[in-house]
Amino acid sequence: MKALGYSTMKFEYRITIHYLIFGILWILFSDNIIELIQSDFQIKMHLQTYKGIFFIIITAALLFIFIRGHMRKLRIAEAEIQKLNEELEHKVAERTIELTNTNHKLQELNTTKDKFFSIIGHDLRNPFNNIISLSKMLDSGTVMNKPEFLQKNIQVIQRSAENAYNLLDNLLNWARSQTGIMSFHHEKIPLQLIINNAFEATMTMAQKKQITITIIAGENHMVMADANMINTVLRNMMTNAIKFTAAGGNITLQTEIVQNKARILVKDDGIGIESQRIANLFNITERNSQPGTNNEPGTGLGLILCKEFIEKHGEDIMIESIENKGSVFSFTLPLVLNEN
Repeated sequence: MKALGYSTMKFEYRITIHYLIFGILWILFSDNIIELIQSDFQIKMHLQTYKGIFFIIITAALLFIFIRGHMRKLRIAEAEIQKLNEELEHKVAERTIELTNTNHKLQELNTTKDKFFSIIGHDLRNPFNNIISLSKMLDSGTVMNKPEFLQKNIQVIQRSAENAYNLLDNLLNWARSQTGIMSFHHEKIPLQLIINNAFEATMTMAQKKQITITIIAGENHMVMADANMINTVLRNMMTNAIKFTAAGGNITLQTEIVQNKARILVKDDGIGIESQRIANLFNITERNSQPGTNNEPGTGLGLILCKEFIEKHGEDIMIESIENKGSVFSFTLPLVLNEN
């Protein structure tokens, strides 16, 4: 253990040592010095008074220095404590925000899980129930001599199979999107190819309701997009338009160029959407689905998937709708400005 040196002593210890040494020397020699330099009694009395005053001044000065040093240390310590408190409060606030966000995400995940199981347990099971029950009836042979009844039920089976396939496809895409395993491939795609794919994917469905699809397209520009995602988006928009358009209605699939972007629009003259429902169309926590004009089933998942896929492209879906007049769903994609 090292000896405690003078240079390593604390400030208050050094002040105390100085004061003791000075005080002892002052007491021992001050009277002798006064006797040597002055013999007059009155003057010596004055010198004794001055000596006491001087000692008080020295004591007060040393006490002031001592207190000031301690107060300085206290202020520094207080400032450090204040800084630590502020840092701690900041960290607590950050942690509180993180916990709040985590709790919100957990609530969303729980809602998403409930929605997922609801779709699987109800919406996806119903088409298969129709297919199974009708196929058993056909297999029994009891309706083979009833061609009209047979044809009608074959159409129900086909429609149920199509609904189940579309729903299952949306479920798989949605699950891949939620888990982050769906890759995003940004590539050059001919705009006309996107329109043709959407038309071909929904043409049969439209024909069954005698709905006319009109294509209004300009030049065949190239756009930057993920082909699979955009095909899914436009197929869902077209399916949604057919679902809520009455038999014999009209749907327009249109493209236009707006400020270096291609805008794709799906217009219908269907039943439209109530204004208060538009804000919740893309909310997974709300039950926004309703039957189509031919009582077609729905889950609302298709539009939610559309929104997520379009947002991955850095764009937004726009909706204009008037009840009993129709709706317009649209989105934009960036043009390839230098196509050479």
